[in-house]
Amino acid sequence: MKKTILFLFVIISLVACGKKEASIKKYYFPYAELVESSKIYQFVNKKDSTDVVYWEVWTNAQGSDTVFNTGIYNKNRELREVFKEQVLSTGTDVMEFSIKADSGFVKTNFKQKEVIRWNLKPKQVLFFSFSYPSEKGEQEIVKERTLESMKEEFVFDGKTYPAIRFKDFFLFNEMKDNRTITTEQYRNSFYAAGLGLVGFETFYPDGSSSYFELKRFIPQKEWESTVSRDTLH
Repeated sequence: MKKTILFLFVIISLVACGKKEASIKKYYFPYAELVESSKIYQFVNKKDSTDVVYWEVWTNAQGSDTVFNTGIYNKNRELREVFKEQVLSTGTDVMEFSIKADSGFVKTNFKQKEVIRWNLKPKQVLFFSFSYPSEKGEQEIVKERTLESMKEEFVFDGKTYPAIRFKDFFLFNEMKDNRTITTEQYRNSFYAAGLGLVGFETFYPDGSSSYFELKRFIPQKEWESTVSRDTLH
């Protein structure tokens, strides 16, 4: 089976680790600071430095809604995924998620829309799932996430940030000719206070793995001069 990484933007289901609510808002992307301009994250695979992905994030208004946006690019800086979330007083819900296919961007159909909640009760679970058509048949992806640790640290530019770690579980269901082929995938995802996502380690069905870590923030002028994008903003 061909190995692929689906960089689903922060699709979260959490099981809190204590008796009190876990407050995780400060570890999320700093969306309130991103109204005037975007921020570009460069993630590099620590097991293969030529393997790079970019996340461009920014915030805007759509009517009365505050929308947090993410564009995900491959190592050639080509746009592959677009994720939009409605910011709520309690967290965020997905508004739109599109994936690049040969024919262009394909919008997905959601069954569960919860992305994140700022405060989580013990054993609270948030589910995120969607489906979309492809040449191979109908694709369905379900993701669950459990909060594993509130005591992580992440060092970036010589500064140590408090961080948290989630353990993610994915189900990939491919439905074709009245058959469903299911594969599973696991991931550890790390978020640091004031930074947002800073690393994700994925374990594949064949026993291999990858670990992408935040390397740097790309300056806006450099990004605009080199990125190969579809119309995004």
